[in-house]
Amino acid sequence: MSDVERGTSKDKYLTGNSKRTFVDQKSGLPPLRTSPTQKRLFTLANGRKVEARYVVVPGSEVANKTLVHELNPRNQEAVDDLSTREILPLIKENGVTTEAIAVYRDGQFYLIEGSRRRFCCIKCSVDLPLWAFDVEVSREDVDCIVNAAQTAKRFSYREVGIKYLEIMKNKGFKTNEELASYLNIGIESIRKRIQAAKISKELIRIFPDSEVIPNTYYSKLARIEKTANANNIPLTELTSEVGADDNKITNINDIEEVQKSILDGLHSVLS
Repeated sequence: MSDVERGTSKDKYLTGNSKRTFVDQKSGLPPLRTSPTQKRLFTLANGRKVEARYVVVPGSEVANKTLVHELNPRNQEAVDDLSTREILPLIKENGVTTEAIAVYRDGQFYLIEGSRRRFCCIKCSVDLPLWAFDVEVSREDVDCIVNAAQTAKRFSYREVGIKYLEIMKNKGFKTNEELASYLNIGIESIRKRIQAAKISKELIRIFPDSEVIPNTYYSKLARIEKTANANNIPLTELTSEVGADDNKITNINDIEEVQKSILDGLHSVLS
């Protein structure tokens, strides 16, 4: 399994201890006490070291002062109350205990990692601590940061697959074999994730907490989509047949059961 899929130790990528910097005052007056700026050294792609500064964005300003970075691999359409249910109550009660990571640009912080925490902070009006780079980062840098810092919720097959497709496009690869060789990942791992990435959003969106559906669902959804297309059945028509009641959550503990009910419903419509 690759670093992209499982994450790695932060110690591999984040180095150095916090150090303090002070304003050097040259007037004849006694120096005023100023709050030190905490900084941290990150090792990014190709061993490049970049310093980040510690910032706390007040809860009332998180929505306006922070955005999600365009290279953040998390599917933002799937970030909601359900997908953050394991951290939302903890952040509401205790605040954010793990800093997000962002790029500072034009007066705003663009989150490379920590978009789920951002969602919770906005919802609960909680401060968001983060490490901010004052320089831009590359896609390879983002991979290093995300792999090192990723916490409880792993990326889905679909999210990883979407990233794989972007790499193929940028590198000009035409086959899964080329990508597998480039990433040094098994061809079957590549195939499964790219298959998940290519499934229509129309099928994915009807599942609650869609980025944590079982990995075995993707091959089944791919077959459902293929069957629907072969029979000239519009996916919008297919998904509407499942019905709103099938997608209704009355208890968050029932999410897996509801996901299964939706998959069974799709099969039933085509049978």
